[in-house]
Amino acid sequence: CSAGRPAGYANYTSRVSAPTVYSGAANPITVNVQTFWTEQVAVWIDYNQNGQFETTEFTNLGSNVGNGGVLTANIAIPAGLPSITTRMRVRVRFSTAWTNAQPCTAVTFGETEDYNVNIVPCIPVTITSSPSSVSATCGGNASFTAAASGTLPVFGWEWRPNSTSSWQLVTNGGVYSGATTA
Repeated sequence: CSAGRPAGYANYTSRVSAPTVYSGAANPITVNVQTFWTEQVAVWIDYNQNGQFETTEFTNLGSNVGNGGVLTANIAIPAGLPSITTRMRVRVRFSTAWTNAQPCTAVTFGETEDYNVNIVPCIPVTITSSPSSVSATCGGNASFTAAASGTLPVFGWEWRPNSTSSWQLVTNGGVYSGATTA
């Protein structure tokens, strides 16, 4: 910031361990803010490591209205970045939404925090072991197991009562458990 650090600035780059995030993927972020007035939250990540937070490095996370002060969103990190550790800026301010050109703008009621993040390439998910067929008698139990490799595997199981029915998502509860596990 050419005019110096904004008011309410805190540098956590050496005090908080840098999390790993993935290029070419939607990376979840959660920011906790006050609940008794409207707070707007935005993030910049210095992808090109030139020491500037540019308009193309901006993600607007939105406001805390209606969510109890917990903002959860995704930051889509561009694909093709090499493995790097770089700076991430999180900004919170009262009322007015952020724009991509405001990584250093002075605000009356707000906070600016800098962190480091480790960006590594995203490895596509591959199923390495499919579940085997299992038979169960009426009222019996059956367990299935699958395996996957890659950066962000997510598991979800489906079932259908017969070969012409639509597939339905399995949810935990009742007769099912482990619906989102391998």
